[in-house]
Amino acid sequence: MATMEEMMAQIEALKAQNAALQAQGKSADGLLPMKVSEKGAVSIYGINSRFPVTLYGASLAKVFSPAMVEKANRFALDNIAKLSFVKLVKDGGKDDKGNDTYRPSTPEEIAKGEALRAQVRATLEANLSK
Repeated sequence: MATMEEMMAQIEALKAQNAALQAQGKSADGLLPMKVSEKGAVSIYGINSRFPVTLYGASLAKVFSPAMVEKANRFALDNIAKLSFVKLVKDGGKDDKGNDTYRPSTPEEIAKGEALRAQVRATLEANLSK
């Protein structure tokens, strides 16, 4: 059986390991972390909860071409009212097709979502004015 000192040392080691694992998901510049995969693709972490968004060179060239970036900015700005910026939860209802229906989780989430919508709108407008 482990002594109290051994257990405390193990707890401290686990705390350090946990902190190191949490730091892996953060980029020093505060932006989404990226890496080049073993297969030669760019993986961007933190967009989805578990899995990275992965693009190969040809896809990167298409997605980040100046024309596509402008088109994506314009499309997002034109459709910003349709975009969801709040965490939604099932409300127990069904729509006319039998699909689950959702609602914002709290009034605070709605307020955060609207603030984020305004921030995204300002960013998109600034991108398009360049």
